[in-house]
Amino acid sequence: MTIQDRWLSVNELMQYLGVSRDTIYDRLTSRRLPGHRVGRLWKFKQTEIDEWVKAGNAASPMKSPYMPKVRAVSGNGRRSKTLK
Repeated sequence: MTIQDRWLSVNELMQYLGVSRDTIYDRLTSRRLPGHRVGRLWKFKQTEIDEWVKAGNAASPMKSPYMPKVRAVSGNGRRSKTLK
């Protein structure tokens, strides 16, 4: 087994990509990160992650379908507008 065949855990992937745990799980939830579920753990093949990054998928902005719209509230407690 070479280093290229390595499977990474969530913590190792956080260090490898330099992102937070929340970013990883957000991308997994929206099916935008190549990962494999092993029991209750997520594992990531390093070669798949490298290909995913090279293809530019890691740089695309995150748009999760689970992000609710947020309403801004003015100083007097009234809603002013919806933020996306």
